[in-house]
Formats: sequence, C-alpha cells, structure tokens
Amino acid sequence: MRQFALLLVGFALLIPEVHAQTVTVDDTIVGLSTSIQLEGFQPREVLTLHVRSPEDEELSLQGQTDDVGNAHLALPGYALEKAGVYTIRITPTNIQAQFTVHPESIDTKTSFITAERATIIPNGTDELTVQVTLFDQYENPLPTRPVALISNRTEDSVSEQTKETNANGIQYFTVRTQREGVLTLRAMDLLSGQMLDDSFAVRTQSTAGPVSSSTTKNPSWRILTAQAGKSFDVIDHFEITVPDQMQVGIAAQSFAIRAVDRDGRSVENYDGEVEITTTDPDADVPFKQGPNKGLYKFQESDQGERKFALALTFYSPGTHTIRVQDKKQPETIFGEKEITVTGKAVSPGGKSIRITSHKDGDTVNSAKIMLEGQGPSYIDVRIMGGKEDVITDTNNLEGTFSAEIELHEDHREFTIRVQDINNPKTESAPIHLFLDNEPPDIQSITFSPEKPTAESSVLAIVITEPELSSVTMRLKQPQEQEEKEFTLKETENPGTYQTLFSVGPAGTYQPRITAVDDAGNSTKIQSMFSVNPKPLSQVQNLQAAAEGNAAALTWDAVEEEVDEYRIYVGESPNDYLYNLDTGRSTTKANVSGLQPGKTYYFAVTALQGDAESPEKSEQASVTILGLTLMVSPQDSALLLEWPSLPASLPLSSFFLEYGTQEGTYTEKRTLNGELRAYTLRDLINGFTYYIRLTPIDITGDIMEELTALGQGTPQGSGVFQPSDPPPSVPGTVIGPDGTPLPPTVSFPQTPEDLPSPMTPSPPTLSEDGLPSFVLWSMALIAGILFVLHRHRKHRLQQTIQFFDAIQAQRRI
Repeated sequence: MRQFALLLVGFALLIPEVHAQTVTVDDTIVGLSTSIQLEGFQPREVLTLHVRSPEDEELSLQGQTDDVGNAHLALPGYALEKAGVYTIRITPTNIQAQFTVHPESIDTKTSFITAERATIIPNGTDELTVQVTLFDQYENPLPTRPVALISNRTEDSVSEQTKETNANGIQYFTVRTQREGVLTLRAMDLLSGQMLDDSFAVRTQSTAGPVSSSTTKNPSWRILTAQAGKSFDVIDHFEITVPDQMQVGIAAQSFAIRAVDRDGRSVENYDGEVEITTTDPDADVPFKQGPNKGLYKFQESDQGERKFALALTFYSPGTHTIRVQDKKQPETIFGEKEITVTGKAVSPGGKSIRITSHKDGDTVNSAKIMLEGQGPSYIDVRIMGGKEDVITDTNNLEGTFSAEIELHEDHREFTIRVQDINNPKTESAPIHLFLDNEPPDIQSITFSPEKPTAESSVLAIVITEPELSSVTMRLKQPQEQEEKEFTLKETENPGTYQTLFSVGPAGTYQPRITAVDDAGNSTKIQSMFSVNPKPLSQVQNLQAAAEGNAAALTWDAVEEEVDEYRIYVGESPNDYLYNLDTGRSTTKANVSGLQPGKTYYFAVTALQGDAESPEKSEQASVTILGLTLMVSPQDSALLLEWPSLPASLPLSSFFLEYGTQEGTYTEKRTLNGELRAYTLRDLINGFTYYIRLTPIDITGDIMEELTALGQGTPQGSGVFQPSDPPPSVPGTVIGPDGTPLPPTVSFPQTPEDLPSPMTPSPPTLSEDGLPSFVLWSMALIAGILFVLHRHRKHRLQQTIQFFDAIQAQRRI
C-alpha cells in the first residue's frame, strides 16, 4: 500500500500547476528605489519592463524569471526623481501595473517667494498678491501644505487667499500697509516648522510700481525697483537746474542735479558721488567740504535726480559757472551752467552767525530739535528751514542763541540757516539736516555653523540697514552672570554685519542684538541658538577575524564615556548596507548571519545619547569561513559542488549525509578531503533529498561550525518537476519571504548556533483520477524499483558500518 501511494505522488507531479501572472510594485518616495515582484510567468523567461514616468518619459529594464517563473527586480532611485503615478508595462505579455512616487520633504533652498511687483502704496488699500511655492530637493511641488507668510513689521497686514498650497505647490497671500519704508516677507512651512531661506522685500512708493517676478535670494536693505516698462542707458552727463539770475548773498530757493543718458533720459539707478564747485571761491554749495567744494553721493531714493533748497549762495557779482562732475570720471561725466549774479560783493568773512549745535549733514531722530549758535551780541535772528520761521535774539555778550524749532514730520531733509533780521545779508552758512525717526530694520540674524560645538568659534551675521552707527551683540555664557559685548563690522556687502566670537560649554545661548543708526534710533532683538557637546572621538584600531559564518570584531575604547557602539556592515568598500548597535559599551562583538566565502567590510562609531562619532573608524575587512553547497539536479542523481577552504584549514575528508526528510539524514558517506565535487547516484526522480556536508580536519575533528546544507530533486528526461529553491547558506537567516535577513550582533566567545534554513512546502497534489492501465503500470514499476532499492540499501548500510568502524578506531 505504501509503494502504491508513492507511485501516485510521483505521477501527480507530472501535472503542472497553472498560476495567474501578477506584477507587484511598492510605492516609494522620490530618489529611493523600489522593488518589482513578478510571479506566474514562464520559467527562465526573459521579460522587458517599460517604465513610464508622469512626464511621459520611458525607461526600459530587462530581467529573467527563475525556474518557477518568478523574478524580483529593483527600479533604481535615479529613475524616480519625479513625483506622480508611474506605469509599468511588461512585454511580451503586455501586463500593466501602476505605482505612486510621493514627493520628499520640503527643501528650504529650492522653495521661494514671489510677488506681482516689488512696490506697494502705503495707503492701507493697495493690495499686493504674494505667492509662496514649496518644492522638495528634486523640485517637485508639495501640495496641501499650509504656509505662514510673515512680515518683519507689525503694522503690515498679511492675509491668506488660499488655506494651503495647491497642486503646483503654491499658496497665495494679500499684503497691505500704511507705513512707509521697506517691508521684508519671510515664509514658514507649518507642517515642518521650517523657515524658507528665501525672502522678498517690498518698497513703498507714492504710485504703484511695475511688475517684478524676481526673488531676493540674499536680502539686503538696498532693493532696486524693477524697471519693467522703463528704459535708460548708462550715464552720459549731468543737467543742472538753477535760476539764471541770482543776487549776491541770497540763497537760491531751488537747485537740482539730474543724471541723464545720451538721449536725455534720467538714469534712475545712478548711485555715484559728485563734486560741486563754482567760479566764486567764496560760494556756499550743498554739503560743503571745503572752500567752494561740495560732495554728495546719490541715493537710491533720488531716482537719478537730487534737489537742494537754500543751498547755493554767491558772494561776488558777475557771471559764474557751477560745475557738477562724477568723482570717479570727472573728465567725461560732468555738467555746467552759467549764472548771472547781481549786487555788491559781500565778504564771506563778514558772516558772523554760525550754527554750533549741529553739523552739515547730521541726522536727527525727532521733528523737534534745539538749535544753538553764536553771532553778534544783542541782535535779533530768524531761524529758517523749519515748519515755521523762529525768531530769537543773542541777548548776552557772547552772542549765543538757542531755540526749539519744529520740522515737517512728512519731510526727510531740511536746509537750516540763521539770518540777522535787521541785516538780511548777514546770515549763517546753511546746514543740511536729515530726519530719521524710524529704528533700523533688522531683517535676519544667523549663526554659522547653525549648531556649533562646545569651545568653538561662531560667526554671527546680521542683515539690516547699511552705514549704521553701530551693531552690537551682548552674550552671556550658560551658568554665568557676566555678559560680553561684541561689535559687528559692516562687510563689503552693504547692510551685512558680522563678528567672530567663541562659545563655551554646551547649552542654549540667547544673544541680544542692538542696531543704532546715525540719528540715535535703535532696535533690539533677542535671538537663540544651541551649542552641541563636543563630537565623540573616532574609534581606533578596529580588527576583524573570520569565524564560522561570522566575524569577530575588536576595537579600542574611545576616551569619552559612551552608551554603546554602532557597527556598520557592507559587502563593498565604504558602502554599508546594515548597521548594528551593540546595546552596551563594549570593545568586541561577533557579527553572525554572514555568508561563507564572501568578503565583508566593517566600520565602528561611538554613540552617546543622540550624538555619534562624526567619523567612522578605519575600515576592516574579512572573508568569512564556511562552505557553500551547490546542488544541480540530474537524471536519478544530484551533482554536489563546493568551493575550497583556505589553505590554513587542511582537511582529511568530508562527511556527507542525506535523506528524503528535512533534518533526518538516513544515508551517510565519507568523501576524500581533496574532492570539490561529488555526484549522488541511484536516486529516485521527483523526490527531494536534503543534504548535509561537514568537513573533517587532519586531526579527525568534525568541523560542525562549517557545515553546509543543501537540497535538490533529481529530474528525469521529459518529466516536469518544480525547480529547486536556491541552496541554503549556513549562517544565513531566511525571512518569511524567502530572502536573507541582515546580519546580527552578539557577544559570546564563540558564535551561537544559527537556525536551520527554511524550505518550501510540498507541492499540492492534483485531485483528478488516473486511468486503470496507468495505475497497473505504475504498480509494476514500483514493485521493480522497490526490490532494487532494498538491495542497494543493504549494500549502503554495510559500507557505512565499515566507515563508522574506521572512524571509531581513529578517535581511540
């Protein structure tokens, strides 16, 4: 009855199973590879995979199925840098499948801020539309992410047009303001809490400005208005606007200089420095630097034209020429105009009134100032240039005077002069004052590096207005009471100030930045940064030694106290596929689960909390000892092959065991130690044989730690048999999906025994019946085979008993 059942099993294996062809692809993230699992195809079939990206680009891959019609392929990450739905089509079967590649996290460097223009009218109703675009590092848009748009000024109004980014990664905002000046916009991704590196600066002006789509990658105070719709060339000369006739000792009510190109258009971006001179050596000119010489630098707000009030006075009659020339190119860029001056000459030395409280070009921070001066004793003087003229007198022998004058709050520049009421030709030289009652705008405070280490140097960088009076930083070390003050110097980039300072122990630092302008206005901002502990030392003297299916590692302990060590394992130099933590502070470990005959590379780092050694140890490599048994099916036989062991392990023989049940080896043989291949014959086709091969050294010791396992199914000609799974490798742990698991780390002096390899389940039997003549034929064949098998088994048992007796004598 048992023989009959065996015949039924053998014949049932002749009927192949039919499986549905399936394609399974895992979703992934841009830049990361994904796996493709093919099942149910023809054995050893060559397939072509056509992968089409969301941008309709196609990539082709080729692969071959194994003996059971399955294949496992990998799609590389460089082909998956565009987020979206990908389609896979397999030829020649034309089966299709789809998978999704999701975008990565936000990249603060590629994300940016744009606006419809770079100017806004400060009336509270003019609306500026600003958009924030979020990208990952591969410039894939990030949808459905809420963003916060932040102005550096609390008076500005910022409202959302949309609640989150759209499919293109864009969220829209509306900006309004009633305050003049420059506002700087920054954006924060609310899901990650990260600020974008980009910023956008907007300037207020009386009329709406042109459209600008540029962004400010390195923001500074000087923001140029976009020139869309405007055209002008480089500067060619200066135009001077001044009355054709003037009186001696009477200042011109208006005096203007305009930078123009060859076609007479204003060069609005001219920012050069000009010298102003006249043919009257005693004349007063704007921003007088010496006798008959003034010096003025054009500002961005001038837009190429500068007007002066009560700033030009002649003291001798006749025809005089005023000349304005570029300081760097005086011979080629200049302008001149002749003026007729009438009246009697006045000696400038006779001007006995002078202003002592302020100098020409000073900046004040209040519309009310106290003006002081000196002149002849006991005269009445009129102070001009403020909101209203102020009359006072010099009521003492010293001739001093003082009076409070009020300036126009909506003006920014004033020309002040003092005149004798009874003798108008006796007056002071004019001085120019600038009103600035707004504190400096600190746009950003950064530290480099962002997370410094203890006892290191840090660079503080502050971006604010250019040419400030001072920018300082006060810093207190953790657990200290005394503050230190550092002065930040302006760099070649206007508006950028920096200083290099040292930090002490690890902890949180809260520096206070103070920016003061020439008018005395100040802004104070407190920032914060963290100082990390010093990095852990590099692990030294890493050594690796080969053991059976494992590697024994040793290294020197680092100087610091650490929690544990991390072991990096790879199969090629400096390319580590796995990392294993020791779980405690030790200087040696065994890494098991390694494939024999393969070379592995190792490196070690130290761990303390969240800190890890920034540099790995020097790399160590080792080739793992052990056997790999390769089994090739043949007709009524199995061909066994295995590689040579190192010369340092001389062998006397191999002990071969096999059987038809996993873990049970009924047949045993001893092979010559020089053999590297052996054929097991007289086997029954269709039955799976489990094989164990153990080397024996020259002293007769059985080297069980180097035992190799394998299995195979003999195949007859024309008979379908399921293909054998790949041979198991001792020391390699097989997972539930049939793939090897990563190596493991342990600490015993000798490697632990490893679990036996997993094998596939027996094939499913068909429930269909067989014809009677087939059954009689199978019964006859089975009987003959049974007789032959009993005869052969008897001979094998005698042989084994003989070898067992020889082995027993050797051990004695």
